[in-house]
Amino acid sequence: MVDRLNDKPCEQTGLRCPDCYKGMIDKWDIHSFKYGTGDSAIDISVRVPMKYCAECDLSFLEEEGEVLAHEALCRSLGVLSPRQIRDIREKLHMSREEFAKTTGFGEATLGRWERGEGIQSYANDRYLRILQQPNGFNLVDSVHRERL
Repeated sequence: MVDRLNDKPCEQTGLRCPDCYKGMIDKWDIHSFKYGTGDSAIDISVRVPMKYCAECDLSFLEEEGEVLAHEALCRSLGVLSPRQIRDIREKLHMSREEFAKTTGFGEATLGRWERGEGIQSYANDRYLRILQQPNGFNLVDSVHRERL
């Protein structure tokens, strides 16, 4: 089977279509979606791996496609992606609990940001960016220790 968009062979998967029970194929394609509501909604388009049914045209994203779509949304909004947020914490060699206690973020909120289940506000995004800077975390940590 050939991907008509890219003139490349499509990879047959072992999955069966949940609608017609025929075989599914893997194909990289452009995924477009809206974020927001009304006049403030924005259109996002990103190239992602998708599953397609060759028989009935059903298509859907799996985890890798969802991650790439969320990263594209974060880029469009100008905020850090889940991977970038996790990288800040991991470079400091801190558990999520330790990082939350020091920064004042809720541990559950931090987990949602790192898993891509929510997007931080612009204010929280700026705070995270300060933590990325040399001595940024040390400044926050010293304020935290003063309060103890």
